[in-house]
Parts: sequence; C-alpha cells; structure tokens
Amino acid sequence: MKPLQFYRKYLSNNDLIRANIGLEGMDMIRNLEELAQVLTSRVDDGYFLELAVEVLTEGEMNLIKRLHKTTTLTQYYTLDYKPSKYPVLTDFVLLIEDKDGKGVLHRSVVEGLMKFIFDEGELFLSISDEDLETGSEYLDKLPQHVRNLVYGVGEEATLKNELEMYPLAGLKTITGNLNFAVDSELGQTEELVIYHVLTDPELMDKALVNLPYDAVVSLKNAVDNDDRYFKVNSKTEALFHFGISGEADSHGYIYPEVFKALKKVNLKRLAAITKSGVSIGEYNAMRVKVTLKDAHVPIERELIIPARLNFFEFHLVIQRAMGWWTSHLAHFKADKKMIHMYGLNDIDTKFGTSKIIDLNGIETMVDSVLLEHGDLTYLYDYGDDWEHEVELTELLKEPSPLYPSVDKRKGPIPIEDSGGVHGLEETIKILNDENHPEYEDISLWVRSTNYRKTYQKKQINKKLQELFSGAPVINDNVY
Repeated sequence: MKPLQFYRKYLSNNDLIRANIGLEGMDMIRNLEELAQVLTSRVDDGYFLELAVEVLTEGEMNLIKRLHKTTTLTQYYTLDYKPSKYPVLTDFVLLIEDKDGKGVLHRSVVEGLMKFIFDEGELFLSISDEDLETGSEYLDKLPQHVRNLVYGVGEEATLKNELEMYPLAGLKTITGNLNFAVDSELGQTEELVIYHVLTDPELMDKALVNLPYDAVVSLKNAVDNDDRYFKVNSKTEALFHFGISGEADSHGYIYPEVFKALKKVNLKRLAAITKSGVSIGEYNAMRVKVTLKDAHVPIERELIIPARLNFFEFHLVIQRAMGWWTSHLAHFKADKKMIHMYGLNDIDTKFGTSKIIDLNGIETMVDSVLLEHGDLTYLYDYGDDWEHEVELTELLKEPSPLYPSVDKRKGPIPIEDSGGVHGLEETIKILNDENHPEYEDISLWVRSTNYRKTYQKKQINKKLQELFSGAPVINDNVY
C-alpha cells in the first residue's frame, strides 16, 4: 500500500485536529484529503525528517530501528497507540490512531527517518523488562533486541489484515497449495477462501495434508508447546506458502486465528499421513505402533499391516505381535466408537454409555478409523485390563503380496493372566531373582503358560504370513 493510499484509508478527524494544532504561519489543513497529501509529501522531505529525528525520544529511536530491521507485506506496521510513549510520532501525525488502542505507521516513514539516524555500530538501546514478557519459550532464547522486534510484529499481525495486502498472484498461490477452488459465481474471492479454510479446523484438516511432513511436525511442536513462534528454515518455509504464518527478522509466527484453529486439528494424524509422501489415493499399507500403556518398561511393537484389514484381523495380528494367546475378550475404542471382536455380544457394561457407537470388528476397516482419528486404544482381557495405544505413524506403498508383519519391537513379552501391568512388573521381578521365596512357584506357573522369554520375530512373521495367506498354521499355540 503506497503512502497516499495508506493515509486515505487510516486518517480520521482526530488526526486532522491534531495536525492543525500549533501550525503558526501555516495555512489551516481543511480536510482529510489535504492532510493525506501533506503527510505523503513529508516522507520525501529531508528537512522535515531531519527535524523530526532531532526531537525523537529514546524510545521512539528504538522503535524506528527495530521496525527498520524487519519486513512487512502490508507496507505498514501496527503497534500500540500510546502518545505518552511516542509523543513526537503522534504529534507529527506519523503514528496514526486506528482503533482498539492500536496505531499504524507506514514503512516509508521508518525508511525516511532512518536516513538521519546514525548508529555507528552501537547496539540497540535498552528495552524495559515489561517489553521482554513474551510468554514464548522460543522467543525468550533470542537476543533481547531481536526478541522484542519479533514479538512486536508477531503480536500485531493477523491473518485477516495480512491477506488484505497480498497481491492477487500470491493469493492464488496459497489457494492452490491449500487445494481449494474459488467459485466467483458464489461471490468467493481468494482472500475469503483462504481465511475460511485456515480458521475452520475441519477444512484445515483437509488442506494441510498437502503440507510437507517437516512443516506438519513444526506445527505439532508449536501446538504441543503452546508457542506460535519458530525459526524460519527449510523445514518451516512451506508454512508461509500456505498462508499459515508471517516472518520477522528470520523468525516466524503463526497468525493467532490460525493457531486457535490448529489446536483443534489432529496433527498427529496429519504427520502420519504426510511422513512418507504417499498420497491418500496411493497407499496400500500402514505403519502402526502398538504400545502397552503404563508398563514398568517400554513394551512396543511397530507393525506393517495391509490397508484393507478389518478389526478382527487386526486383533489377531496384535495378539501374535505382543505375545498374547487370544484367551480373553477384547475391543478397540476410537473417540466414541467401540469396535467389538465377536459381533456385539462382548459388550462390557462398565464401558457402556448411550453416547458410544458400537461397531462389529469384522465389518469395520482399520484404515478408515485410523485415517479419521490417527490413534485408538485396544483393550485385552476385561479382568487384567491390558490397555494398548495404537498409533498410525505412516502411510506406505508396499510391493505385493503384502502380509502383516512385525517390523520393530521393544521390551519383554507380557505374561498372560499375571494381573495387569502391575502384576507383570512383580512377576518379572520374581523371575529375575532366583533367591526370591516365590521364584519356584512363579517359574512353574509361567512355564505352564508357554511363556517365552525370547521374542521370536521371524517365527511370528512367518505365522502371520501363513495365517493371512490361507496356508495352514501348524502347531498354532507355539509362540
């Protein structure tokens, strides 16, 4: 926005009154158009600018220096309108009152004043402790003057204001990246569509699948830390091309309206979808991680499963991968969906609620639920309550034929009927201590369960292949 356009947009009668105070020997400025013309000429008036620099306060000097170090797509800066803090800038009608306690200052004013400000290599002047309270762990690690610069710009910028200043070509690029079309017959504009998509969690969830994986992880970290500031680098660069963030002095900030919506988006799911670069239409397999919750040591299995697997089949895969014996009831749960393994006859009343949607495991596909939710829980044995977290970590495109398999594993094999995670911890502690008074009894009982201390990954994967290829599984009880 050029200076004249800027002043025509933001000047008010209050600015006209202020400009006419104390104009000895000068003609009265009669209207806002005349004032806009006068202020526009001042940005090129060396005599006026040099005079203004001579009377600027120390705080105003600091402000001009900080703003000069950053860029703005709008060609103006928004900051607090405080005449007591910026008396010269307000008296000369350079800092213009906007609304809601905010003021605006055109970049041409900053550049003009900087021609008469000489640092001679000195550092920025000191800034009050109040200015340092950013609430951002990322910003607090930056040098003081950079911290305040980035915070000052980031706190004032909004997606709505920034989009107003984007050139049409830039808006078209963003809508293309978001993969949303603009229907002009419905009165839509690029600016309107971008704002609607980036402030609606459901629409954003669909749009952000087009982001690179590293950018999604950056967003997830920002939301997890409740900190919308980040370092601009190759991993976060895409955030600007999607209209999610702005930049100040090589540091990025997520617009507040976008950040609010991001908190309602399943970014863990998005990270899994974008990790390998395989599109929703191309994948034929999924990498999932199954973790036994609350165990005394990490007990995890990383599995590769075919995409079109129903939940009863997935139940059998987890049983073999973890080392269970399919001796008890089990179910999956994702948000309000309860997925049962044996029709709907295994419903346990302690989990029952009128808001739960009960589904049949044989009729429900795993990928449809995981793609929607990103993770779910798997409960085995309603007495011992072995609860597992199942997390989608990556979409894959694998060669055929494809069978479920264990790719990685961590931790011991859990022991069936040992009393849940706390009983398992006590049982393993006894097995590792031959001097324990219960060692003989526990050892005898564990051997009767066909428990194996060694995890036989190759044998497990072989049996999974036999199970899902239709080949007979010989001696099925051998783990």
